[in-house]
Amino acid sequence: MKMMKKITSLLLAVVMVFGLVACGGEAGTDTGTGGKTTVQFWHCMGSNNGDRIQQMVDRFNASQDEIEVVATYQGSYEEGNAKLQTAIAGGTAPDIAQIERGFVEPYAKAERLEDLRPYMEQSGTISPDDFVEGLMGYSYYDGSDKLVSIPFSRSTPIFYYNKDAFREAGLDAEKGPETWDDVIEYAKKLTKVENGKTVRYGITFPVATWYFKANVAQLGGRTINEDRTAVGFYENGVGKQVLEYWTELRDSGVYMVPPTKDGPITARQAFINGEACMFQESTSLIGKLSESCEFELGAAYLPYAPGGKPAMPTGGANIAMMADGANKEAAWKFLEWMLTDEEGCLQFELESGYLPFTKQMIESDAIQTLWEENPMYRIAYDQLQYAVDTEQHLYWAELKSEILAAEQAVMNDNADIQETLDKLYKRSQEILSQEQ
Repeated sequence: MKMMKKITSLLLAVVMVFGLVACGGEAGTDTGTGGKTTVQFWHCMGSNNGDRIQQMVDRFNASQDEIEVVATYQGSYEEGNAKLQTAIAGGTAPDIAQIERGFVEPYAKAERLEDLRPYMEQSGTISPDDFVEGLMGYSYYDGSDKLVSIPFSRSTPIFYYNKDAFREAGLDAEKGPETWDDVIEYAKKLTKVENGKTVRYGITFPVATWYFKANVAQLGGRTINEDRTAVGFYENGVGKQVLEYWTELRDSGVYMVPPTKDGPITARQAFINGEACMFQESTSLIGKLSESCEFELGAAYLPYAPGGKPAMPTGGANIAMMADGANKEAAWKFLEWMLTDEEGCLQFELESGYLPFTKQMIESDAIQTLWEENPMYRIAYDQLQYAVDTEQHLYWAELKSEILAAEQAVMNDNADIQETLDKLYKRSQEILSQEQ
């Protein structure tokens, strides 16, 4: 009975965790024209990055005449994940899918992802050892050497700041704050109040799980405890320390708290407009901010907790070949090209600002030149020495939404921190026990 419960739980996680939604067209079938094999590639990159995905696919399609890759945008990471689960259940899985790294585990445990190691060994052009170690936390599961996904659009959070505002406030513009205490001190000096109204805030950042996870890790906590039975920041009091730090920023009037709806967009625009002087967000925004900000842009590692240590949760998505895909050999040829050709992922990373994820990319003249011309990109990569990811779990997506709701309750609705964490802890036990 216990084994049956685990099997049932796994199947539910793969097909039903996010609910069933309509798929964005059929996938996984060879419908090529002119004798070409069609490879269906589902991705979650919208706007400019979606254009860059399509341009990369176009470059591959033009490079040979045997394979036609069709790239299809499936919405946000959450939307794409739901559509992929529905496609698997309906027998219409794509050949290749971009999957938010925290959502990989259910597919891996259900054996829905192809092991890429044999393909690499056969090709001889790239191996698992060629990837950046700090980004490989979502590539292997349960002690297996099966390589079920590889990094793709990966990033870390980084601390941006307005150098012009720093100089105006008498702060060192070449050095960002190192600790939480520094953040509070700097934010107070940077905040401007006129006629009783705050016209410039010292800091803003989205109320999101990413930054909470980073602060928790800086204090030695975990997002999910080692036993995988509850959150790992409750009993040790770490979660409370983080939220007390956040509320201190808010209550001192130096932190512009974004709304629950469109919070990341609101915070980003406030920083670009000069309405907030410090801002923590994805390293993938370096290019956009460099182009959009009319002030001199600075960047630094995320400030860490006093008495703590630097820690950096990674983010973004991996890419995987689906075990149910109809055209695996052709799909691998596309993946191999993406990983080894300068017109593939290297070009996409250069254009998008996502992190280079193979040693070949890092050693390339293009990346070295980029780092020399804009050291912020180098800072983004160097942070990987502090990479830490402790939320791998079959039911991470469900727990993630609960953690976010708790953060928003405290920061946006002024809910009591301890009572909110009490409820979150009990809820985390309920969610994570589904795996048992």
